[in-house]
Amino acid sequence: MAGNHGNNDGQQGARMKKLDEYSNTRRAELQSRHLDEMLSLERSMDRRMHGHEKADNEYYGPYASAIRDEMREINRRNSDPGLFGFLRRALTGADEKDRLERLQLSLDSIEERLQARRTGMHMEVFEEKEALKLKQEMDRSELENELLPPGCSTAICEIDNRQSADISSVNSSNNTSYRRR
Repeated sequence: MAGNHGNNDGQQGARMKKLDEYSNTRRAELQSRHLDEMLSLERSMDRRMHGHEKADNEYYGPYASAIRDEMREINRRNSDPGLFGFLRRALTGADEKDRLERLQLSLDSIEERLQARRTGMHMEVFEEKEALKLKQEMDRSELENELLPPGCSTAICEIDNRQSADISSVNSSNNTSYRRR
């Protein structure tokens, strides 16, 4: 009888080993799929952000460039040396200073709008990543529930089964048989 009991333990151990291998394979497949999903999302987000940046630059770029050119021209005129430069600064100095301030405000406004769009895109990226992480966590939970031994509905049951298996292996190694009376 003791030999038969040892044979059952060997079969149970082999079944547990196969179950562990199967479970680990399924977990690895799920992890690989999740990494592929995250990489795909990140690539998609990079393409979208690049597209938005390109569109923003196409729209705002010419305005910003024209403003910068005009600011450079005003600064160049104001830095003319000699009597002619002195007279120009004396006659148009306040007007050109006001014009430079307004141009700088325009540049600042463009940058604020671009930054607001970038922030919005970053929030969108964050929200989509969080949604994917939540979905992936649900996938992992479903897989773990699927991989539980028959009759178990929680991880505690799995732990109880492993502890029972450990106890039975200790009992069989002691060649002690416990019977209910």
